[in-house]
Amino acid sequence: MNPKNLGELKKSGWKPRTVKQELRANLIARIRAKHPLFEGIHGYADTVVPAMERAILAGHSINLLGLRGQAKTRMARSLVQLLDEWMPVVEGSELNDDPFAPVSRYAKDLVAAKGDATPITWMHRDERYTEKLATPDVTATNRGAIITPLKDRIQSQILTHYPESIELGMKITAQEMRSSEEQRATVDVPDLMRVLVERIAMEARDSEFVDRKSGVSARLAIGALESVVSAAERRALYNNEQHTMVRIGDLFAVVPAITGKIELVYEGRTGGTGESGPAPDRPRATETFKDYFPDPSPKRRSATAADPYAEVVNWFNENETDVLLDGDAMSYRAALEAVGGLPKVLKLQKSTVAEAERSVWMEFVLHGLAEHSRIGRNNFTTGVRFGDVLNSVLSDDADDDEEDAADPFGLQ
Repeated sequence: MNPKNLGELKKSGWKPRTVKQELRANLIARIRAKHPLFEGIHGYADTVVPAMERAILAGHSINLLGLRGQAKTRMARSLVQLLDEWMPVVEGSELNDDPFAPVSRYAKDLVAAKGDATPITWMHRDERYTEKLATPDVTATNRGAIITPLKDRIQSQILTHYPESIELGMKITAQEMRSSEEQRATVDVPDLMRVLVERIAMEARDSEFVDRKSGVSARLAIGALESVVSAAERRALYNNEQHTMVRIGDLFAVVPAITGKIELVYEGRTGGTGESGPAPDRPRATETFKDYFPDPSPKRRSATAADPYAEVVNWFNENETDVLLDGDAMSYRAALEAVGGLPKVLKLQKSTVAEAERSVWMEFVLHGLAEHSRIGRNNFTTGVRFGDVLNSVLSDDADDDEEDAADPFGLQ
């Protein structure tokens, strides 16, 4: 039973500790118990976490420095778990005074008047943590540059970073995305679509047109995946379907989720999220396609090797097919199955294609071939039309200005 007054607290042997002492002692206990420092934070096991542990063991004041969306706030909140679970305070004191060393006038007067009979209460560690937004009156940095008078006060400055692989980014995005029970029951998300969404964020981070000081938050991929899932759910609702799957065409939906989360740099200056300017490198299917299928570029194939895509390409020399964004599952699959040679191409895939995902993979093949200029592709308001390259080029020349304005990220 916890002591209820100062006298009982003294008899219990409880000794006050500074916050840094609490963090150090409880970190040591956690390490010895083989428990991780942070739960639900991925990609920092060999970088940020060891630096944090060293700083805490050294009793340092810590500054987490990095771009937005790199889990800095989550790590700060997680450190609360290294505080002692319960802490005694003088009952009724607004500052939660230490009974052994009160600082407020109220607590000092109470201890002086009641001595060992001073009532105490116990405060849980979750109640000891508060946050202060970086409003102008307390600003400590300017886009990563720490104000000079504060530099000597920060004993350990730890740099955070973005996920270093698509797989790690996918793990973080899957963990953090919000979806309702109805969405989870209605919409399936193939791993291919998770890869494509994650590649959008990774390519934007490498783009010369994206402001490096602002960065590209992990929230971009999270919001993009949530938007893609919602697009699929909306289609199912309009088509009165109980179940659906995210398609390549659902990437249309990520544009609103992206435009508010990046800052573009053009003509030597930074543009706001709503300004126009050069778009980031278009997150097309080119590189991802070659991760799964043979390179369709003729120059990558020996003169004697057969073209595995010849039947599909030849079919589009004489035919077209429309893939509608909001088409029902039956018409979507029928449009793709009708393409000569396309079902056979799936057999070239480097891993087994699940039957339920066949249509998504066939659509992916068409986009991949279009990216490599083997077939043509034209975007229109309600979907995509695939055909021969020549007609596509002629159509693009006529519609370039309109498409660039409507589709700044090349996702259509």
